[in-house]
Amino acid sequence: MKLTGFAIAGAILLAAPVQADVAPPGGGSYVEQCTVEKKVTAASECLQCQANSEDSANRCLSLLSAYCYVKVCQAKGVFSYPEVWCRTKGSGNPTVPDDILSQLSSSSAAVASATPTASGSCLTYPPPSPSSGGGCNTAPGNRVALGWVLGVLGMGWVALLWRRRQTSTVRSNRNDQ
Repeated sequence: MKLTGFAIAGAILLAAPVQADVAPPGGGSYVEQCTVEKKVTAASECLQCQANSEDSANRCLSLLSAYCYVKVCQAKGVFSYPEVWCRTKGSGNPTVPDDILSQLSSSSAAVASATPTASGSCLTYPPPSPSSGGGCNTAPGNRVALGWVLGVLGMGWVALLWRRRQTSTVRSNRNDQ
C-alpha cells in the first residue's frame, strides 16, 4: 500500500462520527421514562429544556441552574434531546422570568443572562436514586470522543503495520544482495 493509501485510510478513520437521531430500542413498545410528568412529585417542580449535542448541554445549565434547578435526566436522542430539570418547591426559590422560560423549548435559542429576579437560597433537590431506573443517559459528547479515540488508535495500528512492512522490505533487500 502506498503512502496515498495510508492517507486515504487515515482520513476515513479520523473522520468525525456521523450523528443522527435514531428510534429507541424496542420498536413501538418503548415508553420514554424521562418526562416532566414522570419526574415531578408533590414536593418538586420540573421543567423540560431542549438541548443538543453541539452545546454539550451547557445551555440548559446556564439557563436553569441560577434558579435552583438540577438536571434529573436526559431523554433518548443523539443530536437533539429533551432534558428534565427539577427543584424542590418552596417560597425561597427565585422566580424564573418569562424570557428564560421561552428559551427552553428551542435548542438553538441564544442564552439570556440568567440572573435570579428574587434573592433567596436554593432548597436542596435530591438527585434520583440509581435503583429507580430513572437516571440520565450517557452524554452524546462522550460518544463523539470515543469515535475520535478509536480513530487515533486505528491510525496508530496502520502506522505500525506500515513500519513493519518497511522493516521487512529493508531486511529482504539486504538478504538479496
